[in-house]
Amino acid sequence: KKVAEAEMLALGEFTTNIYLGPPEGKKVASIDLWIRVSDPEVASFVRSRSEVFREKTSYALSELFDSKVNLLRSEGKLEARERIREALNSALKTGKVEEVFIQNLIVE
Repeated sequence: KKVAEAEMLALGEFTTNIYLGPPEGKKVASIDLWIRVSDPEVASFVRSRSEVFREKTSYALSELFDSKVNLLRSEGKLEARERIREALNSALKTGKVEEVFIQNLIVE
């Protein structure tokens, strides 16, 4: 589909443990996530099943912690965006999540 038909959607705010590496270990973070989907039909599907997509996102975030991915490093953010995108695309039969955006990352 054309880029003009792509649509941005807010996945919402997530609170999760994040790995910071030694000596800090782990912290709690609040993350606002947005996605760009391939077309309006995919956007409608994601909206209608928002709880499924939130669950997939939460699971992907917890896997990042278990895999010791540091979200405060640029490579960690890239890996997080890719893993979340893959998790969300696994719930789609047609179309796809083109990109994941981290709008805010607040570490407490």
